[in-house]
Amino acid sequence: MLVREFVPATRVTSQCEEGRARLFAKVTTERRARRWLRLDALYCVAAGVLTLALTEPLGKLFHVTPELAAGAGAAAVVWGVLLARFATRLRWRAPLALVAIANAAASAALFVLAILAPGVTAHILLVAIALEVAAFASIQLRILRHTS
Repeated sequence: MLVREFVPATRVTSQCEEGRARLFAKVTTERRARRWLRLDALYCVAAGVLTLALTEPLGKLFHVTPELAAGAGAAAVVWGVLLARFATRLRWRAPLALVAIANAAASAALFVLAILAPGVTAHILLVAIALEVAAFASIQLRILRHTS
């Protein structure tokens, strides 16, 4: 004879709701992570295109050759395209962690470059960009912390 354990309906319902809540939180976190990767990609591509369009004035502002400014713009576009690909990968945590670390490192490097910038305008521009990149890193790290 088979004996079954009686499980109250309220306990089953609450377990189902908890399961749904965990699944919803996971999907929401994943969606948020992918959205921030896509936004970061858009930011990088836009900044790269703008840099490519303004190579002459940016070269003069930072006392570098236009080719160096164009190289920085092209690198930003390539990085942005890579970020967009990361946003579509099935496994998104490792790419998000890589991007967050890269953004934190880039932000620190931009702050150092801002200190070394030749003029006030260049200094302010680099600090603004460093703050924007640091904000991306902060948000991406927070998303990763909530998934652990």
